[in-house]
Amino acid sequence: MSWRQWPAITDVDEHVFELYTECGPEENQNLGYVDRSSDLVQVELADGTDLTIRQSWSEVIHNESSTGFICWKASVNLVDWWSDGPLSQLLTADTMVVELGAGVGGILASQLARKCRSYVATDQKSILKLLQANLRENGASAQVKVAEFDWEYVEHGVYSVREVESDPIDVVLASDTIYNEYLVPHFIEAAHAILRPQGVAVVAVPLRHPELIDCFVAEAIERNRFVVRAVPSQKLSEALRRGYVVYVMERSSS
Repeated sequence: MSWRQWPAITDVDEHVFELYTECGPEENQNLGYVDRSSDLVQVELADGTDLTIRQSWSEVIHNESSTGFICWKASVNLVDWWSDGPLSQLLTADTMVVELGAGVGGILASQLARKCRSYVATDQKSILKLLQANLRENGASAQVKVAEFDWEYVEHGVYSVREVESDPIDVVLASDTIYNEYLVPHFIEAAHAILRPQGVAVVAVPLRHPELIDCFVAEAIERNRFVVRAVPSQKLSEALRRGYVVYVMERSSS
């Protein structure tokens, strides 16, 4: 079954209620960081690939908004699921991809870029140096480019992406980038601005707060900017099935 055959979300409250009933996190489940004991993190992916990622807890401690300086579980889970998952055909040799909120780890970029024609990993300027170092360390393909994109400054972010990739963007990827309601409209605007009409955003979101999920989905479908579908739980991996939701958001033509 194609992802376009999954039902579009129209009743946000009903969707959130069913989501937390079926897929809500278990008590004390860690939906966040991979490792907080060290700034050097070793990650083993499901296919046996070993990644070495340098993060910076000191940056997070001194600036709570700098969550991109650490490695998050959602990216690992999304990569592990992708190749055999129902969305794998979104990435082909012709696909142009932008990742919003790549973080320093660059896990999606290092593993998925080889499936694409072009992959631009973006984040705030302060993140980019460590992101580039981790991409080099983990053998990211030549298709990976890096650009500054602060969602609060969408026009500047789009310009930065266009400097390194001028072709229309088919797919936006994002993983654990939605962690407070303030960022939601900025993220939605950024995804809408960078995608071509009928382009698709795939967004993995941990189920931390139902109010945040409600805000995110409602904002995405407001003014018909996106048609939003959730990947059915039975299509997710075991690691994603409990405590996460993966949205497929098709951009409108306007």
